[in-house]
Amino acid sequence: MGSSGCAPTEKAQASSPAVMYVLGDLHGDLSAARAAMALTGATNAAGDWTGRNLTVIQTGDLIDRGPEDRQVLDWLAKLEQQAPQSNSTLHLLNGNHELMNVDGDFRYIHPDSLQAFSDLARAERSKALHLENASTAIQGRASAFLPGGIYAQQLQKRPVVLQLNETLFVHGGLLPAHAEYGLAAINKAYAEHIAKGTPLPQLLQDSDNSPLWTRIYSLPQQAADCTRLTQVLQTLKAKRMVVAHSVQPHINSACEGKVWRIDTGMSKAYQGVIEVLKIEGDAVSVLQQNP
Repeated sequence: MGSSGCAPTEKAQASSPAVMYVLGDLHGDLSAARAAMALTGATNAAGDWTGRNLTVIQTGDLIDRGPEDRQVLDWLAKLEQQAPQSNSTLHLLNGNHELMNVDGDFRYIHPDSLQAFSDLARAERSKALHLENASTAIQGRASAFLPGGIYAQQLQKRPVVLQLNETLFVHGGLLPAHAEYGLAAINKAYAEHIAKGTPLPQLLQDSDNSPLWTRIYSLPQQAADCTRLTQVLQTLKAKRMVVAHSVQPHINSACEGKVWRIDTGMSKAYQGVIEVLKIEGDAVSVLQQNP
């Protein structure tokens, strides 16, 4: 199940697309994933990539909470490989739920999604992971996502943060200390953690202030921290940051358009609206599914 493409350290900054489409959290909902991708014009009714000269970014949390984790992972991995055939790119970022599964935190798995990985259970690997007495479903999930697993191999190739043109994409958000640390260094640290279990630097461990977990720009009920956001953008020579992670009633912006919050809770777990962000130069707009 390993995906093709550049290593995440190479994808911290990529080529300059004219138009970009951005999808938020999908949480194990294949129908929502297909509906959101269709809004971008990338896929046809059969779910194959047919759109030409497109750049699509998904900002993490493909899994947990919903019943179709494996279907979503497999479908997007297929699109990731199909896109270059149409002179297009699908950038898949890792979110906090991808990392939780790599770390063996299975608290938010839907029962159906847990069972879907049972066929991946292997006695030798379960013994190595000290899970001989766990259920077959847990053994399969762990075998898939813990370092060395077939889905971990897929995730280790994907970035946590990506800069395209003057836009930063990250699941939770970047703080000034992250910007100083560097995007390539962040991606390298997470990739090594996913691939080998290498401990993350302290800067990336804090559950309230890491790039995958911080909500300082995205909580709907409180003002975004525009001061720190501006510092990050100035350091990285960017105009805006796109974040997900915190469910919004609709895609919206704060700090005079310097941050866009795109997690609309479109999965069945949250029953939110299906929307996609479109960035074309300095013009930012929202695409909505027809009722």
